[in-house]
Amino acid sequence: MRCAGSGVRGSISAMAICLPVLAMILPGCEPSESVEKPDVAPQATVSAAPRAAAQPSVTAPTAPIEATPAPAPMNPATPTAPPGPSPETMAAEKLLAEVAAALEKGNLELATEGLEKAEALGTKVDAKILEQIETQRQAVDVKLTAMQTQRRTQRISEARDLLTAGKLEEATLAIDDVLKTFPSDEDRRLVEGFRKQIEDRRRRTREMGIALKLLSSETPTEVRGARSKLVADPEVALPLLAGVIEGKDVRAATNALEMLRSFSDPPRTIPLLVATLNRSESAALWPIAIRELQKISVAGAGPALLETYVKTTDPAQRSAALSALAGVVDPPPQTLVTLLPALFADSPELATALTAAQHAAVVHSLVDFQSLRGFENLTAEQSEQLTQLPERLTLLSASTNPAVAQSAQSFGMLIRCVAPKPLTDVKLLRSSAEIPESPGTALLDGVWNSIDIKTMWRYPGDKPATLVLDLGSERSVAAIRFWNLNEPATKQHGWKEVDVYVSNTPAALTPVAQGIVVQAPGAAGTHDYSSTITVPCVRGRYIRLECRSAWQPGGTSGLSEIQILGF
Repeated sequence: MRCAGSGVRGSISAMAICLPVLAMILPGCEPSESVEKPDVAPQATVSAAPRAAAQPSVTAPTAPIEATPAPAPMNPATPTAPPGPSPETMAAEKLLAEVAAALEKGNLELATEGLEKAEALGTKVDAKILEQIETQRQAVDVKLTAMQTQRRTQRISEARDLLTAGKLEEATLAIDDVLKTFPSDEDRRLVEGFRKQIEDRRRRTREMGIALKLLSSETPTEVRGARSKLVADPEVALPLLAGVIEGKDVRAATNALEMLRSFSDPPRTIPLLVATLNRSESAALWPIAIRELQKISVAGAGPALLETYVKTTDPAQRSAALSALAGVVDPPPQTLVTLLPALFADSPELATALTAAQHAAVVHSLVDFQSLRGFENLTAEQSEQLTQLPERLTLLSASTNPAVAQSAQSFGMLIRCVAPKPLTDVKLLRSSAEIPESPGTALLDGVWNSIDIKTMWRYPGDKPATLVLDLGSERSVAAIRFWNLNEPATKQHGWKEVDVYVSNTPAALTPVAQGIVVQAPGAAGTHDYSSTITVPCVRGRYIRLECRSAWQPGGTSGLSEIQILGF
Protein backbone atom coordinates (compact mmCIF):
# COMPACT_ATOMS: atom_id res chain seq x y z
CA MET A 1 0.00 0.00 0.00
CA ARG A 2 1.27 3.43 -0.74
CA CYS A 3 0.36 6.37 1.32
CA ALA A 4 0.16 9.76 -0.23
CA GLY A 5 2.08 12.66 1.13
CA SER A 6 5.11 14.73 0.28
CA GLY A 7 8.11 15.68 2.38
CA VAL A 8 8.39 15.26 6.06
CA ARG A 9 5.04 16.75 6.76
CA GLY A 10 3.51 14.47 4.19
CA SER A 11 5.19 11.43 5.71
CA ILE A 12 3.92 12.23 9.19
CA SER A 13 0.45 12.83 7.88
CA ALA A 14 0.57 9.60 5.99
CA MET A 15 1.59 7.66 9.10
CA ALA A 16 -1.25 9.14 11.04
CA ILE A 17 -3.62 7.95 8.36
CA CYS A 18 -2.02 4.57 7.70
CA LEU A 19 -1.56 3.31 11.28
CA PRO A 20 -5.26 2.88 11.95
CA VAL A 21 -5.61 1.03 8.72
CA LEU A 22 -2.78 -1.31 9.62
CA ALA A 23 -4.36 -1.94 13.01
CA MET A 24 -7.46 -3.21 11.27
CA ILE A 25 -5.47 -5.47 8.96
CA LEU A 26 -2.87 -6.84 11.36
CA PRO A 27 -4.06 -8.06 14.73
CA GLY A 28 -2.05 -6.78 17.66
CA CYS A 29 -0.94 -3.69 15.77
CA GLU A 30 -3.07 -1.22 17.58
CA PRO A 31 -1.27 2.00 18.08
CA SER A 32 -0.17 2.65 21.57
CA GLU A 33 -2.12 5.20 23.38
CA SER A 34 1.14 6.59 24.59
CA VAL A 35 2.15 7.82 21.11
CA GLU A 36 0.85 11.27 20.42
CA LYS A 37 -0.89 11.71 17.15
CA PRO A 38 0.68 14.62 15.20
CA ASP A 39 -1.51 17.53 14.40
CA VAL A 40 -2.25 17.43 10.67
CA ALA A 41 -3.22 20.70 9.22
CA PRO A 42 -5.99 20.59 6.71
CA GLN A 43 -4.51 20.20 3.32
CA ALA A 44 -4.99 23.16 1.01
CA THR A 45 -5.29 22.69 -2.68
CA VAL A 46 -1.85 23.26 -4.13
CA SER A 47 -1.35 23.70 -7.76
CA ALA A 48 1.14 21.31 -9.19
CA ALA A 49 4.59 22.69 -9.55
CA PRO A 50 6.27 22.28 -12.83
CA ARG A 51 7.74 18.84 -12.92
CA ALA A 52 11.34 18.19 -13.69
CA ALA A 53 12.33 16.22 -16.64
CA ALA A 54 10.88 12.85 -16.57
CA GLN A 55 12.99 10.25 -14.87
CA PRO A 56 12.72 6.58 -15.46
CA SER A 57 10.42 5.11 -12.88
CA VAL A 58 12.14 2.69 -10.52
CA THR A 59 9.97 0.68 -8.21
CA ALA A 60 11.71 -0.19 -4.95
CA PRO A 61 11.10 -3.66 -3.68
CA THR A 62 8.41 -3.66 -1.00
CA ALA A 63 9.60 -5.11 2.31
CA PRO A 64 7.13 -7.39 4.08
CA ILE A 65 5.29 -5.66 6.87
CA GLU A 66 5.96 -7.35 10.19
CA ALA A 67 3.41 -7.29 13.01
CA THR A 68 4.52 -4.99 15.74
CA PRO A 69 4.00 -6.67 19.08
CA ALA A 70 1.56 -4.90 21.33
CA PRO A 71 3.21 -3.23 24.23
CA ALA A 72 2.78 -5.12 27.50
CA PRO A 73 0.03 -3.68 29.66
CA MET A 74 1.26 -1.72 32.58
CA ASN A 75 1.39 -3.69 35.90
CA PRO A 76 -1.43 -2.76 38.26
CA ALA A 77 -0.39 -1.17 41.55
CA THR A 78 1.08 -3.78 44.09
CA PRO A 79 -1.34 -4.10 47.13
CA THR A 80 0.13 -2.87 50.43
CA ALA A 81 0.60 -5.72 53.13
CA PRO A 82 -1.56 -5.25 56.29
CA PRO A 83 0.45 -3.92 59.23
CA GLY A 84 1.64 -6.59 61.85
CA PRO A 85 0.58 -6.63 65.54
CA SER A 86 1.97 -3.82 67.59
CA PRO A 87 4.72 -4.51 70.14
CA GLU A 88 2.18 -3.77 72.87
CA THR A 89 -0.23 -6.37 71.50
CA MET A 90 2.52 -8.98 71.32
CA ALA A 91 3.55 -8.19 74.90
CA ALA A 92 -0.08 -8.48 76.03
CA GLU A 93 -0.47 -11.87 74.32
CA LYS A 94 2.62 -13.15 76.13
CA LEU A 95 1.34 -11.84 79.46
CA LEU A 96 -2.05 -13.48 78.92
CA ALA A 97 -0.36 -16.83 78.27
CA GLU A 98 1.51 -16.44 81.55
CA VAL A 99 -1.74 -15.53 83.32
CA ALA A 100 -3.45 -18.66 81.96
CA ALA A 101 -0.57 -20.84 83.15
CA ALA A 102 -0.67 -19.20 86.60
CA LEU A 103 -4.42 -19.81 86.85
CA GLU A 104 -3.91 -23.44 85.89
CA LYS A 105 -1.49 -23.82 88.81
CA GLY A 106 -3.71 -21.86 91.17
CA ASN A 107 -1.15 -19.08 91.59
CA LEU A 108 -3.56 -16.16 91.79
CA GLU A 109 -0.89 -13.72 92.92
CA LEU A 110 1.17 -14.29 89.77
CA ALA A 111 -1.97 -14.22 87.60
CA THR A 112 -3.09 -10.89 89.10
CA GLU A 113 0.36 -9.42 88.59
CA GLY A 114 0.33 -10.47 84.91
CA LEU A 115 -3.13 -8.95 84.34
CA GLU A 116 -2.08 -5.66 85.87
CA LYS A 117 0.87 -5.48 83.51
CA ALA A 118 -1.36 -6.30 80.53
CA GLU A 119 -3.91 -3.71 81.55
CA ALA A 120 -1.15 -1.10 81.90
CA LEU A 121 -0.54 -1.33 78.13
CA GLY A 122 -3.82 0.57 77.66
CA THR A 123 -5.45 1.09 74.28
CA LYS A 124 -2.31 0.30 72.32
CA VAL A 125 -3.35 -3.36 72.13
CA ASP A 126 -5.95 -4.91 69.85
CA ALA A 127 -9.60 -4.86 70.83
CA LYS A 128 -9.64 -8.68 70.83
CA ILE A 129 -6.76 -8.73 73.31
CA LEU A 130 -8.60 -6.24 75.51
CA GLU A 131 -11.56 -8.65 75.58
CA GLN A 132 -9.28 -11.52 76.57
CA ILE A 133 -7.82 -9.40 79.36
CA GLU A 134 -11.30 -8.73 80.69
CA THR A 135 -12.20 -12.46 80.49
CA GLN A 136 -9.07 -13.42 82.39
CA ARG A 137 -9.78 -10.73 84.96
CA GLN A 138 -13.21 -12.25 85.58
CA ALA A 139 -11.67 -15.73 85.92
CA VAL A 140 -9.16 -14.42 88.46
CA ASP A 141 -11.92 -12.70 90.43
CA VAL A 142 -13.97 -15.90 90.55
CA LYS A 143 -11.02 -17.96 91.78
CA LEU A 144 -9.99 -15.26 94.23
CA THR A 145 -13.48 -15.24 95.72
CA ALA A 146 -13.46 -19.03 96.02
CA MET A 147 -10.01 -18.94 97.61
CA GLN A 148 -11.09 -16.31 100.12
CA THR A 149 -14.16 -18.35 101.02
CA GLN A 150 -12.02 -21.44 101.53
CA ARG A 151 -9.52 -19.43 103.55
CA ARG A 152 -12.27 -18.07 105.80
CA THR A 153 -13.70 -21.55 106.36
CA GLN A 154 -10.26 -22.90 107.18
CA ARG A 155 -9.40 -20.12 109.60
CA ILE A 156 -12.78 -20.41 111.34
CA SER A 157 -12.12 -24.13 111.86
CA GLU A 158 -8.60 -23.39 113.12
CA ALA A 159 -9.95 -20.76 115.52
CA ARG A 160 -12.34 -23.33 116.94
CA ASP A 161 -9.55 -25.89 117.44
CA LEU A 162 -7.19 -23.31 118.93
CA LEU A 163 -9.87 -22.19 121.35
CA THR A 164 -10.44 -25.79 122.43
CA ALA A 165 -6.69 -26.20 122.94
CA GLY A 166 -6.61 -23.04 125.06
CA LYS A 167 -4.35 -21.19 122.59
CA LEU A 168 -6.21 -17.92 122.92
CA GLU A 169 -3.71 -15.63 121.18
CA GLU A 170 -3.52 -17.88 118.12
CA ALA A 171 -7.32 -18.12 118.05
CA THR A 172 -7.56 -14.32 118.08
CA LEU A 173 -5.18 -14.06 115.11
CA ALA A 174 -7.26 -16.63 113.23
CA ILE A 175 -10.52 -14.71 113.57
CA ASP A 176 -8.74 -11.46 112.65
CA ASP A 177 -7.68 -13.14 109.40
CA VAL A 178 -11.33 -14.00 108.71
CA LEU A 179 -12.24 -10.31 108.82
CA LYS A 180 -9.55 -9.49 106.24
CA THR A 181 -11.10 -11.67 103.51
CA PHE A 182 -14.47 -10.00 102.90
CA PRO A 183 -16.49 -12.13 105.34
CA SER A 184 -20.19 -12.79 104.97
CA ASP A 185 -22.70 -11.74 107.61
CA GLU A 186 -22.69 -15.30 108.94
CA ASP A 187 -18.89 -15.23 109.18
CA ARG A 188 -19.06 -11.99 111.12
CA ARG A 189 -21.53 -13.54 113.56
CA LEU A 190 -19.20 -16.49 114.09
CA VAL A 191 -16.24 -14.21 114.67
CA GLU A 192 -18.19 -12.20 117.22
CA GLY A 193 -19.14 -15.41 119.01
CA PHE A 194 -15.50 -16.49 119.10
CA ARG A 195 -14.45 -13.17 120.56
CA LYS A 196 -16.90 -13.57 123.41
CA GLN A 197 -15.70 -17.13 124.08
CA ILE A 198 -12.07 -16.00 124.07
CA GLU A 199 -12.76 -13.25 126.58
CA ASP A 200 -14.71 -15.68 128.78
CA ARG A 201 -11.88 -18.21 128.58
CA ARG A 202 -9.34 -15.57 129.56
CA ARG A 203 -11.38 -14.70 132.62
CA ARG A 204 -11.69 -18.34 133.70
CA THR A 205 -7.98 -18.90 133.05
CA ARG A 206 -7.12 -16.09 135.42
CA GLU A 207 -9.31 -17.72 138.07
CA MET A 208 -7.39 -21.02 137.61
CA GLY A 209 -4.05 -19.37 138.33
CA ILE A 210 -4.02 -20.12 142.06
CA ALA A 211 -5.01 -23.77 141.55
CA LEU A 212 -2.16 -24.26 139.07
CA LYS A 213 0.35 -22.87 141.54
CA LEU A 214 -0.89 -25.22 144.26
CA LEU A 215 0.06 -28.23 142.10
CA SER A 216 3.65 -27.52 143.17
CA SER A 217 2.74 -27.68 146.85
CA GLU A 218 4.16 -30.37 149.12
CA THR A 219 0.99 -30.28 151.23
CA PRO A 220 -1.43 -33.04 150.14
CA THR A 221 -4.53 -31.09 151.15
CA GLU A 222 -3.52 -28.14 148.99
CA VAL A 223 -2.89 -30.41 146.02
CA ARG A 224 -6.29 -32.08 146.50
CA GLY A 225 -7.95 -28.68 146.62
CA ALA A 226 -6.21 -27.64 143.42
CA ARG A 227 -7.30 -30.83 141.68
CA SER A 228 -10.92 -30.29 142.71
CA LYS A 229 -10.87 -26.76 141.29
CA LEU A 230 -9.29 -27.89 138.01
CA VAL A 231 -11.49 -30.94 137.47
CA ALA A 232 -14.57 -28.72 137.82
CA ASP A 233 -13.70 -26.88 134.59
CA PRO A 234 -12.02 -29.33 132.18
CA GLU A 235 -12.44 -27.05 129.17
CA VAL A 236 -10.04 -24.53 130.71
CA ALA A 237 -8.03 -26.87 132.91
CA LEU A 238 -6.79 -29.42 130.35
CA PRO A 239 -4.93 -26.93 128.12
CA LEU A 240 -3.40 -25.38 131.24
CA LEU A 241 -2.33 -28.78 132.55
CA ALA A 242 -0.69 -29.53 129.18
CA GLY A 243 1.50 -26.50 129.74
CA VAL A 244 2.33 -27.63 133.29
CA ILE A 245 3.32 -31.10 132.06
CA GLU A 246 5.66 -29.59 129.49
CA GLY A 247 7.20 -27.26 132.09
CA LYS A 248 10.26 -27.69 134.27
CA ASP A 249 8.45 -28.13 137.61
CA VAL A 250 8.60 -31.92 138.02
CA ARG A 251 6.38 -31.97 141.11
CA ALA A 252 3.65 -29.93 139.43
CA ALA A 253 3.96 -32.01 136.22
CA THR A 254 3.69 -35.23 138.23
CA ASN A 255 0.51 -34.06 139.97
CA ALA A 256 -0.89 -32.93 136.62
CA LEU A 257 -0.25 -36.34 135.01
CA GLU A 258 -1.76 -38.21 137.92
CA MET A 259 -4.98 -36.23 137.82
CA LEU A 260 -5.66 -36.61 134.08
CA ARG A 261 -7.76 -39.75 134.54
CA SER A 262 -10.04 -37.79 136.88
CA PHE A 263 -11.44 -35.91 133.89
CA SER A 264 -12.88 -39.12 132.37
CA ASP A 265 -12.05 -37.77 128.91
CA PRO A 266 -9.64 -40.28 127.28
CA PRO A 267 -9.71 -38.68 123.80
CA ARG A 268 -8.16 -35.54 125.31
CA THR A 269 -6.04 -37.00 128.11
CA ILE A 270 -4.43 -39.94 126.29
CA PRO A 271 -2.62 -37.66 123.80
CA LEU A 272 -1.15 -35.68 126.72
CA LEU A 273 0.24 -38.86 128.27
CA VAL A 274 1.66 -40.17 124.98
CA ALA A 275 3.14 -36.75 124.22
CA THR A 276 5.05 -36.99 127.49
CA LEU A 277 6.76 -40.16 126.23
CA ASN A 278 7.60 -38.38 122.98
CA ARG A 279 9.65 -35.71 124.76
CA SER A 280 13.13 -36.81 125.75
CA GLU A 281 13.39 -33.86 128.14
CA SER A 282 10.46 -35.34 130.11
CA ALA A 283 12.24 -38.65 130.82
CA ALA A 284 11.75 -38.18 134.57
CA LEU A 285 7.98 -38.29 133.97
CA TRP A 286 7.96 -41.39 131.74
CA PRO A 287 7.27 -43.93 134.54
CA ILE A 288 4.23 -41.89 135.66
CA ALA A 289 2.91 -41.54 132.11
CA ILE A 290 3.34 -45.31 131.52
CA ARG A 291 1.52 -46.17 134.74
CA GLU A 292 -1.36 -43.80 133.96
CA LEU A 293 -1.71 -45.09 130.39
CA GLN A 294 -1.95 -48.67 131.62
CA LYS A 295 -4.72 -47.70 134.05
CA ILE A 296 -6.97 -46.41 131.28
CA SER A 297 -9.60 -49.00 130.46
CA VAL A 298 -10.61 -47.72 127.01
CA ALA A 299 -8.83 -47.91 123.67
CA GLY A 300 -6.85 -45.04 122.23
CA ALA A 301 -3.21 -45.29 123.30
CA GLY A 302 -1.95 -48.41 121.48
CA PRO A 303 -1.51 -47.10 117.91
CA ALA A 304 0.18 -43.90 119.11
CA LEU A 305 2.59 -45.86 121.32
CA LEU A 306 3.57 -48.22 118.51
CA GLU A 307 4.15 -45.22 116.26
CA THR A 308 6.41 -43.68 118.91
CA TYR A 309 8.41 -46.90 119.11
CA VAL A 310 8.83 -47.08 115.33
CA LYS A 311 9.80 -43.44 114.81
CA THR A 312 12.21 -42.78 117.66
CA THR A 313 15.86 -43.78 117.57
CA ASP A 314 16.48 -43.18 121.29
CA PRO A 315 16.82 -46.64 122.95
CA ALA A 316 15.46 -45.36 126.27
CA GLN A 317 12.47 -43.81 124.56
CA ARG A 318 11.80 -46.98 122.58
CA SER A 319 11.85 -49.02 125.78
CA ALA A 320 9.45 -46.57 127.44
CA ALA A 321 7.01 -46.86 124.53
CA LEU A 322 7.25 -50.67 124.67
CA SER A 323 6.68 -50.69 128.44
CA ALA A 324 3.48 -48.72 127.99
CA LEU A 325 2.43 -50.84 125.01
CA ALA A 326 2.80 -53.99 127.11
CA GLY A 327 0.00 -52.87 129.42
CA VAL A 328 -2.56 -50.88 127.42
CA VAL A 329 -5.85 -52.43 126.39
CA ASP A 330 -5.41 -51.87 122.65
CA PRO A 331 -2.04 -52.92 121.27
CA PRO A 332 -2.45 -52.82 117.46
CA PRO A 333 -2.80 -56.18 115.66
CA GLN A 334 0.50 -55.57 113.83
CA THR A 335 2.44 -55.11 117.09
CA LEU A 336 3.92 -58.62 117.17
CA VAL A 337 5.05 -58.53 113.55
CA THR A 338 6.46 -55.02 113.98
CA LEU A 339 8.53 -56.20 116.96
CA LEU A 340 10.00 -59.26 115.22
CA PRO A 341 13.35 -57.57 114.44
CA ALA A 342 13.70 -56.64 118.12
CA LEU A 343 12.82 -60.20 119.22
CA PHE A 344 15.66 -61.60 117.14
CA ALA A 345 18.22 -59.00 118.20
CA ASP A 346 20.12 -59.05 121.48
CA SER A 347 19.45 -55.40 122.25
CA PRO A 348 18.78 -53.68 125.59
CA GLU A 349 15.08 -53.53 124.75
CA LEU A 350 14.75 -57.30 124.18
CA ALA A 351 13.02 -58.09 127.48
CA THR A 352 10.52 -55.26 127.07
CA ALA A 353 9.89 -56.19 123.43
CA LEU A 354 9.14 -59.81 124.48
CA THR A 355 6.60 -58.61 127.04
CA ALA A 356 4.91 -56.22 124.61
CA ALA A 357 4.80 -58.89 121.88
CA GLN A 358 3.29 -61.42 124.27
CA HIS A 359 0.63 -58.93 125.36
CA ALA A 360 -0.35 -58.28 121.76
CA ALA A 361 -0.46 -62.02 121.08
CA VAL A 362 -2.84 -62.50 124.02
CA VAL A 363 -5.14 -59.62 123.05
CA HIS A 364 -5.40 -60.74 119.41
CA SER A 365 -5.18 -64.53 120.03
CA LEU A 366 -2.03 -64.91 117.93
CA VAL A 367 -0.60 -68.15 119.28
CA ASP A 368 -0.40 -70.37 116.18
CA PHE A 369 3.14 -70.04 114.90
CA GLN A 370 3.03 -73.09 112.67
CA SER A 371 0.11 -72.37 110.35
CA LEU A 372 0.36 -68.62 111.17
CA ARG A 373 -3.37 -68.37 111.57
CA GLY A 374 -4.46 -64.78 112.24
CA PHE A 375 -1.41 -63.17 110.62
CA GLU A 376 -1.97 -61.23 107.42
CA ASN A 377 0.13 -59.65 104.65
CA LEU A 378 3.41 -61.15 105.82
CA THR A 379 6.65 -60.89 103.92
CA ALA A 380 8.73 -64.00 103.37
CA GLU A 381 11.16 -62.85 106.07
CA GLN A 382 8.39 -62.22 108.58
CA SER A 383 6.85 -65.64 107.95
CA GLU A 384 10.21 -67.30 108.50
CA GLN A 385 10.84 -65.40 111.74
CA LEU A 386 7.39 -66.27 113.11
CA THR A 387 7.92 -69.98 112.49
CA GLN A 388 11.32 -69.72 114.20
CA LEU A 389 9.96 -67.78 117.18
CA PRO A 390 9.16 -70.84 119.41
CA GLU A 391 12.75 -72.05 119.06
CA ARG A 392 14.01 -68.55 119.78
CA LEU A 393 11.87 -68.32 122.95
CA THR A 394 13.12 -71.69 124.17
CA LEU A 395 16.69 -70.51 123.73
CA LEU A 396 16.04 -67.19 125.49
CA SER A 397 14.36 -68.94 128.41
CA ALA A 398 17.83 -70.07 129.51
CA SER A 399 19.32 -66.57 129.16
CA THR A 400 21.64 -65.33 131.89
CA ASN A 401 19.73 -62.05 131.79
CA PRO A 402 16.92 -62.60 134.34
CA ALA A 403 14.54 -60.14 132.70
CA VAL A 404 15.01 -61.70 129.25
CA ALA A 405 14.68 -65.26 130.63
CA GLN A 406 11.51 -64.38 132.51
CA SER A 407 9.86 -62.66 129.52
CA ALA A 408 10.84 -65.50 127.18
CA GLN A 409 9.49 -68.15 129.56
CA SER A 410 6.19 -66.31 129.90
CA PHE A 411 5.79 -65.89 126.14
CA GLY A 412 6.93 -69.48 125.58
CA MET A 413 4.30 -70.84 127.96
CA LEU A 414 1.64 -68.87 126.11
CA ILE A 415 2.46 -70.54 122.79
CA ARG A 416 3.21 -73.88 124.52
CA CYS A 417 6.84 -74.13 123.58
CA VAL A 418 7.91 -73.79 127.23
CA ALA A 419 6.21 -75.95 129.87
CA PRO A 420 5.08 -74.13 133.06
CA LYS A 421 6.02 -75.52 136.45
CA PRO A 422 4.16 -75.63 139.76
CA LEU A 423 5.00 -72.55 141.83
CA THR A 424 6.33 -73.04 145.33
CA ASP A 425 5.96 -70.87 148.44
CA VAL A 426 2.34 -70.06 147.60
CA LYS A 427 0.30 -69.08 150.66
CA LEU A 428 -3.38 -68.56 151.35
CA LEU A 429 -3.93 -64.89 152.18
CA ARG A 430 -7.62 -65.27 153.06
CA SER A 431 -10.80 -67.21 152.35
CA SER A 432 -14.34 -65.88 152.50
CA ALA A 433 -15.51 -68.68 154.81
CA GLU A 434 -14.46 -72.12 156.13
CA ILE A 435 -15.46 -74.93 158.40
CA PRO A 436 -12.90 -75.35 161.21
CA GLU A 437 -12.07 -78.98 160.51
CA SER A 438 -11.56 -78.18 156.82
CA PRO A 439 -9.53 -74.92 156.71
CA GLY A 440 -8.48 -73.05 153.59
CA THR A 441 -4.82 -73.93 154.17
CA ALA A 442 -5.66 -77.54 153.31
CA LEU A 443 -5.88 -76.45 149.66
CA LEU A 444 -2.07 -76.24 149.52
CA ASP A 445 -1.12 -79.46 151.32
CA GLY A 446 -0.51 -81.39 148.10
CA VAL A 447 -3.20 -84.02 148.81
CA TRP A 448 -5.98 -84.36 146.24
CA ASN A 449 -6.84 -88.09 146.00
CA SER A 450 -8.17 -88.48 149.55
CA ILE A 451 -11.68 -88.47 150.96
CA ASP A 452 -10.49 -87.22 154.34
CA ILE A 453 -12.26 -83.89 154.97
CA LYS A 454 -9.17 -82.59 156.82
CA THR A 455 -7.33 -82.49 153.49
CA MET A 456 -10.07 -80.37 151.90
CA TRP A 457 -11.33 -76.79 152.21
CA ARG A 458 -15.05 -76.75 153.04
CA TYR A 459 -17.50 -73.95 153.81
CA PRO A 460 -21.28 -73.50 154.05
CA GLY A 461 -22.65 -73.57 150.50
CA ASP A 462 -25.05 -70.69 151.06
CA LYS A 463 -22.19 -68.20 151.44
CA PRO A 464 -20.13 -66.46 148.71
CA ALA A 465 -16.85 -68.22 148.08
CA THR A 466 -13.61 -66.30 147.45
CA LEU A 467 -9.97 -67.27 147.84
CA VAL A 468 -6.94 -64.94 147.71
CA LEU A 469 -3.49 -66.46 147.22
CA ASP A 470 -0.14 -64.75 147.75
CA LEU A 471 2.69 -65.85 145.47
CA GLY A 472 5.28 -64.07 147.62
CA SER A 473 6.49 -61.84 144.77
CA GLU A 474 5.48 -60.94 141.27
CA ARG A 475 5.36 -64.12 139.20
CA SER A 476 4.18 -65.24 135.77
CA VAL A 477 0.97 -67.25 135.99
CA ALA A 478 0.20 -69.61 133.12
CA ALA A 479 -2.52 -71.86 134.52
CA ILE A 480 -4.36 -72.98 137.66
CA ARG A 481 -5.25 -76.61 138.43
CA PHE A 482 -8.32 -77.40 140.51
CA TRP A 483 -9.24 -80.66 142.25
CA ASN A 484 -12.88 -80.37 143.22
CA LEU A 485 -14.50 -81.31 146.53
CA ASN A 486 -13.94 -85.09 146.89
CA GLU A 487 -16.13 -85.77 149.92
CA PRO A 488 -18.39 -88.69 148.91
CA ALA A 489 -21.53 -87.24 150.46
CA THR A 490 -21.13 -83.66 149.14
CA LYS A 491 -19.15 -83.99 145.87
CA GLN A 492 -22.14 -82.65 143.90
CA HIS A 493 -21.85 -79.34 145.75
CA GLY A 494 -18.32 -78.60 144.48
CA TRP A 495 -17.38 -75.56 142.41
CA LYS A 496 -18.48 -75.27 138.80
CA GLU A 497 -17.87 -71.81 137.26
CA VAL A 498 -14.76 -69.90 138.36
CA ASP A 499 -13.37 -66.40 137.71
CA VAL A 500 -9.60 -65.91 138.00
CA TYR A 501 -7.99 -62.56 138.83
CA VAL A 502 -4.24 -61.86 138.80
CA SER A 503 -2.65 -58.57 139.82
CA ASN A 504 -0.13 -56.96 142.09
CA THR A 505 -2.86 -55.99 144.54
CA PRO A 506 -5.31 -58.30 146.32
CA ALA A 507 -8.28 -56.35 144.94
CA ALA A 508 -7.94 -56.70 141.16
CA LEU A 509 -11.26 -55.94 139.48
CA THR A 510 -11.00 -57.51 136.03
CA PRO A 511 -10.84 -61.28 135.57
CA VAL A 512 -8.04 -62.59 133.38
CA ALA A 513 -9.56 -66.03 132.88
CA GLN A 514 -12.71 -68.05 133.42
CA GLY A 515 -13.37 -71.75 133.42
CA ILE A 516 -15.28 -74.75 134.69
CA VAL A 517 -14.09 -77.25 137.31
CA VAL A 518 -15.24 -80.83 136.76
CA GLN A 519 -16.83 -82.83 139.59
CA ALA A 520 -14.67 -85.09 141.75
CA PRO A 521 -15.29 -88.86 141.82
CA GLY A 522 -15.93 -88.90 145.57
CA ALA A 523 -13.46 -91.76 146.04
CA ALA A 524 -9.82 -92.19 147.06
CA GLY A 525 -6.98 -93.50 144.91
CA THR A 526 -8.62 -92.63 141.59
CA HIS A 527 -7.24 -91.20 138.37
CA ASP A 528 -6.22 -87.54 138.25
CA TYR A 529 -9.52 -85.67 138.00
CA SER A 530 -8.08 -82.14 138.01
CA SER A 531 -9.32 -79.31 135.79
CA THR A 532 -6.89 -76.73 134.37
CA ILE A 533 -7.88 -73.15 133.64
CA THR A 534 -5.36 -71.49 131.37
CA VAL A 535 -4.25 -67.96 132.21
CA PRO A 536 -2.67 -65.85 129.45
CA CYS A 537 0.72 -65.72 131.20
CA VAL A 538 0.00 -62.58 133.17
CA ARG A 539 2.27 -61.35 135.88
CA GLY A 540 1.25 -60.52 139.39
CA ARG A 541 1.71 -61.37 143.03
CA TYR A 542 -1.87 -62.09 144.03
CA ILE A 543 -4.45 -64.48 142.63
CA ARG A 544 -8.10 -64.18 143.53
CA LEU A 545 -10.48 -67.03 142.77
CA GLU A 546 -14.25 -66.51 142.85
CA CYS A 547 -16.88 -69.23 142.56
CA ARG A 548 -19.74 -67.99 140.40
CA SER A 549 -21.77 -71.19 140.69
CA ALA A 550 -21.70 -74.73 142.17
CA TRP A 551 -22.82 -77.95 140.54
CA GLN A 552 -25.64 -78.03 143.04
CA PRO A 553 -26.43 -75.07 145.31
CA GLY A 554 -26.69 -75.44 149.06
CA GLY A 555 -25.14 -78.01 151.34
CA THR A 556 -21.41 -77.91 152.00
CA SER A 557 -19.21 -76.76 149.18
CA GLY A 558 -15.45 -76.45 148.72
CA LEU A 559 -12.34 -77.72 146.93
CA SER A 560 -9.75 -80.42 147.61
CA GLU A 561 -6.57 -78.88 146.17
CA ILE A 562 -5.18 -75.97 144.11
CA GLN A 563 -1.92 -75.72 142.18
CA ILE A 564 -0.51 -72.60 140.46
CA LEU A 565 1.51 -73.16 137.29
CA GLY A 566 3.99 -70.65 135.99
CA PHE A 567 7.44 -69.53 137.00
